[in-house]
Amino acid sequence: KDGIQAVELIENQIQSGSPVDLILLDMQMPRMDGYQTAARLREIGFRRAIIALTADAMQGDMNRCLELGCDDYLSKPIDSSELLEMVSRYTS
Repeated sequence: KDGIQAVELIENQIQSGSPVDLILLDMQMPRMDGYQTAARLREIGFRRAIIALTADAMQGDMNRCLELGCDDYLSKPIDSSELLEMVSRYTS
């Protein structure tokens, strides 16, 4: 629903020893946007893949996602075959 809830959920999973394998992270969320969320997830120790999803297709947006801890980036509208290939690459 929002970045704060995402961080809380992942933090609980890390503490229980069972974090998710991959996060698909929308960059435009209420309360805490995806950029802040990605940075915070890395701060709390999430080391698995984060794929940024955004409607902003500018090179600067992609660079910002990667600088803040995302592993990869997809622009909306999302091509389903590209998404599946990317998920497979990061979870294999």
